[in-house]
Amino acid sequence: MDYGLDYENTVKGILRQLGVGHSYQGYEYVTYGLLLVLQDKSRLEFVTKSLYPDIASKYHTSWKCVERNIRTVIDVAWKDGNSGLLGRICGNKPIQKPRNAQFFELMYEYITRYYGAYAETAATGQELYTNSCPDNCICLETGRPCERLLMLQKQIEELKREREPGPSSPDLQILPDIN
Repeated sequence: MDYGLDYENTVKGILRQLGVGHSYQGYEYVTYGLLLVLQDKSRLEFVTKSLYPDIASKYHTSWKCVERNIRTVIDVAWKDGNSGLLGRICGNKPIQKPRNAQFFELMYEYITRYYGAYAETAATGQELYTNSCPDNCICLETGRPCERLLMLQKQIEELKREREPGPSSPDLQILPDIN
């Protein structure tokens, strides 16, 4: 499920919002793991048998090291992270700190819910800025609808209205030539 959307930067942006920086080894592990899950959701069924070994192979480490570093990322996100974003990731349901597999599933659902609509719209060539844009255009820095895109959308709508031919005004009269 690619649709041309840069999921790697999306995942990294979400992790940074959650307070997880590039200095954590698990940052790269979670990013790569989520990219694999976004390609094949069935990887969520066998995280320790399918996902961890693939991540470990890419980064030349053991699956146990991968599991531990991902757990650290989740700890950091839950202790220091953006509570509003955590709430949205969890579907606005209060939950305890998730286990690794649950975290991957929550992140998968969040990304496909908020960014999948954008990706499908872009893939089909439909107009990107629709009335539902506030739900689909989430700013990676704030986790809220992107103010710049909303402002741009309003400007585009105003320009469209200005360019539309309006009905001729009954007050205007054509004066005859005086030659």
